[in-house]
Amino acid sequence: MNQADVLFVFDVGGVLIELDPAARDAALVAGRKADAGHPDFTALPRGLMRDFRLGLVDEPAYLAALSAHFDVSTDTILAAEDAYIAGINADMVGFVRILKQRYRVVCLSNTQAIHWRRVSQSLLGPDLFHADYLSHVLHQEKPDPAIYRTLVAAEAAQDRRIIFIDDTGENIDAARDLGWTDTLLHVSPGDTIAAVADLLGLPDETAPEDEPATGTRH
Repeated sequence: MNQADVLFVFDVGGVLIELDPAARDAALVAGRKADAGHPDFTALPRGLMRDFRLGLVDEPAYLAALSAHFDVSTDTILAAEDAYIAGINADMVGFVRILKQRYRVVCLSNTQAIHWRRVSQSLLGPDLFHADYLSHVLHQEKPDPAIYRTLVAAEAAQDRRIIFIDDTGENIDAARDLGWTDTLLHVSPGDTIAAVADLLGLPDETAPEDEPATGTRH
C-alpha cells in the first residue's frame, strides 16, 4: 500500500503519556492547611473539568474555581495538574518517531490547556505529530462522532486507511462505528507495536526508512 494512503491517529494520555491520579490527589492534600482535613474527591466539579477540557472555560476561571473547591492556592492546583502527568512512555514515543518517517501521524486527544502545555513543551515536544487534534481547541471530544469527523475532514482522509490507537474502549467503539476498521485498543507498548506491524504486513516495525512523511503540519 502507498504510504500516503495510511494515516495514523494516536491518543496521547495513557498511550504516550503516563498518568498518575494518585499523585495529583496527594498534591492537593499536601497543599491544604494542617487543620483543613482531607478533601472530598467524590464531589469533584466534573462539569467544570469537562468544560475546561472542551475549552469552554478559560484557565484563570478554572484555577479559581478549583482553588475555591479544594480550599487551596492556585499554585497548588497547578502543582496537582503537573503531578498528574507522570512522564512519557519512551517505547511508544520512539515508535511514533519511527512511524512519522514513513507515514502521516497525528494525535486525537481529550486534554486541557494546562496538561497539553506541559506535554507538548516539556515531554513530547511541539513537533512529535504532523498535526494535533485536541478537545480544548476543537470544543469536541471523544467518543462524540463529531471530533472524528472533524479529523477526517481536516486530513482529507475520507478514502485513506486510518489506523487508530487509543486506550479507552468507548473511543475505539465510536471510531469503529464510523468505519475506522483498523482500530487498536492499547494495553501495552509491545502488544500495540506488534499489532501495528501485523496490520501493515511487516515482520518488524522498528527500522525507519529515509522517506519523508506526506502532508504538512496544521
